[in-house]
Formats: sequence, C-alpha cells, structure tokens
Amino acid sequence: MFSILSRYLALEFLRFFALFLLAFVAITSLGNLVNDLNQAFDSWSGFLAFLRQTALLLPLLLELTTPVTVLLATIAAFSALSRTSEVIAMRAVGAGSWQLIRPFLITACGIALAGYLLQNYAQPWMQKHWGNAGVATGLPAQWKLDGDRAIVYFGPRQPDGEVEQLARFSWLREPRHLLQESLQANKAQRKPEGWELQAVAERQFDDSGMRLEEQESRQLSTSDLPLLSFQPRRDPHYLPLLELWQDIEQRQREGLDTTSHWVELFQKLAYPAQLFLMVALGALLAATHHRQSKAAESLAIAVFLGIISWILNQIFLAVGHAGALPPFLAAWGNCLLFLVLILTLARWNQS
Repeated sequence: MFSILSRYLALEFLRFFALFLLAFVAITSLGNLVNDLNQAFDSWSGFLAFLRQTALLLPLLLELTTPVTVLLATIAAFSALSRTSEVIAMRAVGAGSWQLIRPFLITACGIALAGYLLQNYAQPWMQKHWGNAGVATGLPAQWKLDGDRAIVYFGPRQPDGEVEQLARFSWLREPRHLLQESLQANKAQRKPEGWELQAVAERQFDDSGMRLEEQESRQLSTSDLPLLSFQPRRDPHYLPLLELWQDIEQRQREGLDTTSHWVELFQKLAYPAQLFLMVALGALLAATHHRQSKAAESLAIAVFLGIISWILNQIFLAVGHAGALPPFLAAWGNCLLFLVLILTLARWNQS
C-alpha cells in the first residue's frame, strides 16, 4: 500500500516541480529573447545562435533555481493534498510523517543526481561544441620545483607547447644554499624530442664572480626540465568529483593553490543536502500554514527564503574562493544556517 502511496506522492511532487521549473525556464528564455530580439530574427544563423546561447544558459539556470523550485514544489504538493483532505486520509490509514515526506526526499535524490550529470557532463559537452564558457582557454604562468636543487618559471603558454618565457634557477645545498646557475630564455617550444629555447642567457655564479653566456638557441632534453602540462585546465565547477579530486592532488604536487577546488568539491557534496533541507523546510511551512489556512502566504515565504538561500550561498562561496573562509564552511555554511532555521521551526510547530 505504501509503495503505491509513495509513487503517488512522488508524482505529485514532480508535477509541481516541473511546473515551477518550466516557469523559471520560460521567463529566462523570454528575457533572453527580448534582449537579442533583432539578432534572433535577423537570419536563420542568428536564430540558431540565439538557441545555442539560450541552451548554454539553461544548465546554470537549473542549478541555481533547483533549490527554490524544490521548496516551492514541496509546499504546493502538500497544500494541494491538504486542500482535498488526502493528507488526513493518508494519516487515517497509518501513514506517518516519515512515510509522507520520504517520497519527496527520494525524488530530491534523483533531482540532485540529474543536476550533477547536467553540471559535470552535459554542460562541458555543450560548452565544447557550442561555446567555450566555463572552460579555461589560457594557460597561466607557473613555477615548478625541479627536484630539491632548482626551480623553474614557465611563462604564459599555449596548448601547442609554446612558452613565452622560461627561467631556471639552480643552487648548491652545501655548505649553504647558494645560487649556482640561472638559465633564461625569451621563448621556449616543447617538442617530442625535448625543448628548443630561443634568445638564451646563461649565468654561472662562483667565488670569482659571474660568467654570462648568450646563445640564439639551445636544445634541452626532456629530463632537463620538470614535466609540464599544456592541456587547458577546466573550471573546477564543471569537473566530476573523481576528476576534481585528481586535479586537486595534481595541483598540490605542483605547489599550486587549491582553495577554489576544495570549495567546489565540498559544494558538490553540499548540493544534495541543500535539496533535502528545502524539502524539510517546505513540509514544515506547508504544515504551519495549512493549520492557519494561509497556503498563499507559505508560497510567498518560500520564494523569499529561496532568494535568501541563493544570496547567502553565493556570498559564502565568494568568500570561500577568496580564501577568507575555510572551504568546508564556505560550501556548507548556507546549509547549516537553514538547518538551524528548520530545527527552530520544527520546535515552534510542536509547541
């Protein structure tokens, strides 16, 4: 019996979720159409470009609006069931609060999974084929250690293996750390057989002073410089969990900052919890306002809380990316605040 009941509740929830989500998508698409009205209907290619641009906006739109949509769908579903006295009938046959809310939580799991696939797989595919938003197009300068006796500076580089500037500094460890040699090149090209340097200046340092040797070009073997990737790095926001974890380990080995990557990792884990909290909050608001016959007010409060949740989440993430807040707290701070709100509301309902 409860399996049939669970399917019915889940379908009611999905029905309202689809309606609210469709409304958000329609409003955004209409706004985008009004903004690019002349370009969209100027020619067939312009219309296709408009469709691609709108499609590229949808994954981010769905990611941002899904929590508030889940909240609204939960309130709307419970309000509709209460208006027809179906909730009373369900409780009369022994369905408790957990049996009523469980289908919503299970459905929220499916929504969270769909959002994860959309963000980390569909969105990158769309960016690759229809645009380059969210995908790093440049390769910034980078310092890398070469063992424990040298450090190498690689300037801005291109995916084809070209490096604008290159500098290698070697030192002696005994009897104390002393600069032994510096090698600088205005341009370097990575090739399968090694490195080709242009406009090279090599300086040797010893007790007698410094010796300078300049060359138009020089060849170095692959082992003379540390390994360096020329593949553009993807935005961590669009990396699946395993790839993001591997990227964090790689950046740590290279001595690069991983703050933003940790924030994104914890945010991916916090996103399903945020949906679960929205379901719990929606159920509490629906129960509170049903007793007072104020379903419309509960929807208005849900919209307000949804906007507040989005704003707080963006603030926490921005502060976390800036390094002013621990990554875990930056990703989970919004969830923790709403958990306190839910517990407070639940206690108030019981009193």
